[in-house]
Amino acid sequence: MKATAFPSGYLREGLLFKPASVRFLKALHPPSQRIFHFNKSMLPQSDALSYFWRLKLLLHYLMTDLREFIEHTLLKPDCSLQDVRRICEEASQAGFAGVCIPPFYVRDAKRFLGEGSPVRVATVVGFPMGYTAIAAKSEEIKRAVDDGADEIDAVLHIAAVKSQNWNHVQHDIEGVARATHLRGRISKLILECGLLTEEEIRRVCAIAGEAGIHYLKTGTGFHGFPATEEMVRLLKALAGDQMKVKASGGIRTREMAEALVRAGADRLGTSSGRTLIGQDE
Repeated sequence: MKATAFPSGYLREGLLFKPASVRFLKALHPPSQRIFHFNKSMLPQSDALSYFWRLKLLLHYLMTDLREFIEHTLLKPDCSLQDVRRICEEASQAGFAGVCIPPFYVRDAKRFLGEGSPVRVATVVGFPMGYTAIAAKSEEIKRAVDDGADEIDAVLHIAAVKSQNWNHVQHDIEGVARATHLRGRISKLILECGLLTEEEIRRVCAIAGEAGIHYLKTGTGFHGFPATEEMVRLLKALAGDQMKVKASGGIRTREMAEALVRAGADRLGTSSGRTLIGQDE
């Protein structure tokens, strides 16, 4: 009997996937859009596939679409209303997880996306320096949510961290979490990992976890520190089961995006979303 491309079924989280289901999922997510690519020559030429190869097939053919990780981002100081319209249209057409745009354009972004759109609108608070007063950040969050924001990316008070003013850091993070949670929205804390020591990152993450922050974000992308696999791995380890991780800054190639997802990123903030999924090629 010849070796087949697919074993009789795959076990994933207690569910058995038959070959027909796999073919359906393959059609749903073409190879150019999957996070990992699979070469059939990798299959062992034998009648029975080992568990290892079954798992390998599963990972390659059933992995989540890369588009579902991407927040199509536009935060340049000179961005226009037309730019925001374009970003929203591209996100809708590509099926990205969300858009991340300046607070000034949140209401417009919701209008461009339309009622019931699955594309989430994220905006920034205390951006990009982070040393905005706690009360000001809370007011920014209130205004953003009133305008329709689904998710808030707030910059950590980095100056307070560097001054070892941990009392202020705690109140700052708790203020962001509280203002966001009271309005039923998702909170993301931007750490700017490139400016912090590992010990500072660990302490900030512990505070964020206690405060109930939903995501830890690698950076703003405005201070010259692109997201790295090392940053993501560290944040993922510190996040545990409480928080997720968003990588942001300098994500311009598919290879880099895939590496960050493999390292543990749950979201990718990038202005190169179309390039990552091959639509600009």
